[in-house]
Amino acid sequence: MITRGLIEVLDRVNHPLTIVTKPSLVLRDRDILSSMAQRNLCSVAMSITTLDRDLARVMEPRATTTAARRVATVRALAAARVPVWVLVVPIIPQINDHKIEPILQAVARQRSAAPTSPAGDCLASPWPAHRCRVR
Repeated sequence: MITRGLIEVLDRVNHPLTIVTKPSLVLRDRDILSSMAQRNLCSVAMSITTLDRDLARVMEPRATTTAARRVATVRALAAARVPVWVLVVPIIPQINDHKIEPILQAVARQRSAAPTSPAGDCLASPWPAHRCRVR
């Protein structure tokens, strides 16, 4: 497990880390990430393109983690008190731009069910109207 080994080294030397990912494999390292988060050394950014399975297969044909699993991963990381960013990208006009609000709502529902992380969480969007902090 190369990734875990690298995270362990970063943890030992107190070096900050941000992970940008789609797969839920990040959960296997939540113990270390949680410890690092207590020292404000890490955060995780989870990419969610759409909640629509059919559209997801077209937009991300090689993605192995479903949107539902990604949303659950956000909740699990937040429960471990790891700051989580949700990246709603890519956004393609007329294809998935109308899917932003359901993604934000799904993440907010999951996030509100988890304990508040020390740094809070942020939902990232290219449009200011869709940016918000969820606690």
